[in-house]
Amino acid sequence: MPFAGYKDFADCVRRNQDKDDPEGYCAQIQRRVEKQDMEPRRLRIVKADDEKQILVCPVLIPDVVDAQDDTISADEVEKSAHRFFREYTEGRAQLGVDHEVTLDRESAHLVESWIEKADVAYGEETIPAGSWMVAWHIPDAELWQSAKSGERSGLSMEGTGVRTPLA
Repeated sequence: MPFAGYKDFADCVRRNQDKDDPEGYCAQIQRRVEKQDMEPRRLRIVKADDEKQILVCPVLIPDVVDAQDDTISADEVEKSAHRFFREYTEGRAQLGVDHEVTLDRESAHLVESWIEKADVAYGEETIPAGSWMVAWHIPDAELWQSAKSGERSGLSMEGTGVRTPLA
Protein backbone atom coordinates (compact mmCIF):
# COMPACT_ATOMS: atom_id res chain seq x y z
CA MET A 1 0.00 0.00 0.00
CA PRO A 2 1.47 3.42 -0.96
CA PHE A 3 2.44 5.94 1.73
CA ALA A 4 4.50 9.13 1.99
CA GLY A 5 5.47 9.07 -1.68
CA TYR A 6 6.66 5.44 -1.62
CA LYS A 7 5.05 2.60 -3.58
CA ASP A 8 4.94 0.49 -0.43
CA PHE A 9 6.96 -0.35 2.69
CA ALA A 10 9.56 -2.35 0.72
CA ASP A 11 10.08 0.61 -1.64
CA CYS A 12 10.68 2.88 1.35
CA VAL A 13 13.24 0.46 2.81
CA ARG A 14 14.96 0.04 -0.57
CA ARG A 15 15.25 3.79 -1.07
CA ASN A 16 16.53 4.52 2.44
CA GLN A 17 19.49 2.19 2.71
CA ASP A 18 21.63 5.17 3.77
CA LYS A 19 19.79 5.22 7.14
CA ASP A 20 21.18 3.29 10.13
CA ASP A 21 17.93 1.29 10.38
CA PRO A 22 15.94 1.55 7.11
CA GLU A 23 13.10 -0.64 8.40
CA GLY A 24 12.76 1.37 11.62
CA TYR A 25 12.95 4.64 9.68
CA CYS A 26 10.18 3.55 7.30
CA ALA A 27 8.04 2.16 10.12
CA GLN A 28 8.22 5.55 11.85
CA ILE A 29 7.15 7.35 8.66
CA GLN A 30 4.33 4.87 8.07
CA ARG A 31 3.02 5.26 11.64
CA ARG A 32 3.11 9.06 11.31
CA VAL A 33 1.24 8.96 7.99
CA GLU A 34 -1.37 6.52 9.29
CA LYS A 35 -1.88 8.69 12.39
CA GLN A 36 -2.30 11.80 10.20
CA ASP A 37 -4.89 9.98 8.10
CA MET A 38 -6.94 9.24 11.23
CA GLU A 39 -6.78 12.77 12.67
CA PRO A 40 -8.79 15.67 11.28
CA ARG A 41 -6.57 18.25 9.62
CA ARG A 42 -6.16 21.42 11.68
CA LEU A 43 -4.55 24.76 11.14
CA ARG A 44 -1.01 24.32 12.39
CA ILE A 45 -0.37 27.34 14.60
CA VAL A 46 3.12 27.54 16.10
CA LYS A 47 2.73 31.00 17.61
CA ALA A 48 -0.24 33.29 18.32
CA ASP A 49 -0.33 36.89 19.49
CA ASP A 50 -3.84 37.47 20.86
CA GLU A 51 -3.33 41.20 21.33
CA LYS A 52 -2.23 41.83 17.74
CA GLN A 53 -4.32 38.95 16.35
CA ILE A 54 -1.37 37.49 14.47
CA LEU A 55 -0.87 33.77 13.82
CA VAL A 56 2.43 32.22 12.75
CA CYS A 57 2.03 29.03 10.73
CA PRO A 58 4.08 26.85 8.41
CA VAL A 59 2.76 26.78 4.84
CA LEU A 60 5.05 24.17 3.30
CA ILE A 61 7.55 21.90 5.02
CA PRO A 62 10.07 20.21 2.74
CA ASP A 63 10.04 16.44 2.33
CA VAL A 64 6.94 15.93 4.51
CA VAL A 65 3.70 14.46 3.18
CA ASP A 66 1.04 17.18 2.88
CA ALA A 67 -2.77 17.10 2.88
CA GLN A 68 -2.78 15.96 -0.77
CA ASP A 69 -0.28 13.12 -0.08
CA ASP A 70 2.46 15.03 -1.89
CA THR A 71 5.95 16.07 -0.87
CA ILE A 72 7.98 19.04 -2.02
CA SER A 73 11.72 19.68 -1.94
CA ALA A 74 13.26 22.61 -0.05
CA ASP A 75 14.17 24.27 -3.37
CA GLU A 76 10.57 24.06 -4.59
CA VAL A 77 9.28 25.31 -1.22
CA GLU A 78 11.42 28.42 -1.60
CA LYS A 79 10.36 28.97 -5.23
CA SER A 80 6.70 28.60 -4.24
CA ALA A 81 7.06 31.07 -1.37
CA HIS A 82 8.74 33.68 -3.55
CA ARG A 83 6.25 33.27 -6.39
CA PHE A 84 3.24 33.50 -4.07
CA PHE A 85 4.57 36.55 -2.21
CA ARG A 86 5.32 38.37 -5.46
CA GLU A 87 1.84 37.60 -6.82
CA TYR A 88 0.18 38.47 -3.50
CA THR A 89 1.87 41.87 -3.31
CA GLU A 90 0.87 42.53 -6.93
CA GLY A 91 -2.75 41.66 -6.09
CA ARG A 92 -2.77 38.58 -8.33
CA ALA A 93 -3.00 35.94 -5.57
CA GLN A 94 -5.46 35.53 -2.71
CA LEU A 95 -5.78 33.89 0.66
CA GLY A 96 -8.52 31.39 1.45
CA VAL A 97 -9.96 29.29 4.23
CA ASP A 98 -10.03 25.50 4.03
CA HIS A 99 -9.46 25.61 0.23
CA GLU A 100 -13.05 26.84 -0.15
CA VAL A 101 -13.67 30.45 0.82
CA THR A 102 -11.63 33.30 -0.62
CA LEU A 103 -10.89 35.98 1.96
CA ASP A 104 -10.96 39.69 1.33
CA ARG A 105 -7.86 41.52 2.52
CA GLU A 106 -9.79 43.14 5.37
CA SER A 107 -10.55 39.77 7.02
CA ALA A 108 -7.01 38.38 6.93
CA HIS A 109 -3.80 39.42 5.34
CA LEU A 110 -0.24 38.29 5.10
CA VAL A 111 2.17 40.42 7.13
CA GLU A 112 5.33 38.28 6.94
CA SER A 113 6.67 35.43 4.82
CA TRP A 114 10.04 33.71 5.24
CA ILE A 115 12.02 30.52 4.78
CA GLU A 116 13.54 29.02 7.91
CA LYS A 117 17.32 28.86 7.42
CA ALA A 118 17.81 26.36 10.25
CA ASP A 119 15.62 24.13 12.42
CA VAL A 120 13.65 26.42 14.76
CA ALA A 121 11.83 25.51 17.96
CA TYR A 122 8.43 27.09 18.51
CA GLY A 123 7.53 25.94 22.00
CA GLU A 124 7.69 22.15 21.91
CA GLU A 125 7.49 21.92 18.11
CA THR A 126 10.53 22.11 15.84
CA ILE A 127 10.08 23.41 12.32
CA PRO A 128 12.80 22.14 9.97
CA ALA A 129 15.12 24.27 7.88
CA GLY A 130 13.72 25.04 4.44
CA SER A 131 10.12 25.43 5.69
CA TRP A 132 8.00 28.31 4.40
CA MET A 133 6.51 30.25 7.31
CA VAL A 134 3.95 33.04 7.32
CA ALA A 135 2.45 35.46 9.82
CA TRP A 136 -1.21 36.35 9.28
CA HIS A 137 -2.96 39.36 10.74
CA ILE A 138 -6.60 38.37 11.26
CA PRO A 139 -8.60 41.42 12.39
CA ASP A 140 -11.94 39.67 11.68
CA ALA A 141 -13.05 38.53 15.16
CA GLU A 142 -15.08 35.53 13.97
CA LEU A 143 -12.31 34.25 11.69
CA TRP A 144 -9.73 34.79 14.46
CA GLN A 145 -11.73 32.67 16.91
CA SER A 146 -12.44 29.90 14.39
CA ALA A 147 -8.76 29.72 13.41
CA LYS A 148 -7.53 29.64 17.03
CA SER A 149 -10.16 27.11 18.14
CA GLY A 150 -9.24 24.62 15.41
CA GLU A 151 -12.63 24.94 13.74
CA ARG A 152 -10.79 25.90 10.56
CA SER A 153 -8.49 23.28 9.10
CA GLY A 154 -6.33 25.79 7.29
CA LEU A 155 -5.75 29.16 5.76
CA SER A 156 -4.90 28.53 2.13
CA MET A 157 -2.43 30.06 -0.23
CA GLU A 158 -3.72 30.17 -3.78
CA GLY A 159 -1.40 28.23 -6.04
CA THR A 160 -0.90 25.42 -8.47
CA GLY A 161 1.72 22.79 -8.93
CA VAL A 162 2.81 20.03 -11.24
CA ARG A 163 2.93 16.50 -9.84
CA THR A 164 5.99 14.50 -10.75
CA PRO A 165 5.94 10.80 -9.81
CA LEU A 166 8.88 9.65 -7.73
CA ALA A 167 11.22 7.30 -9.51
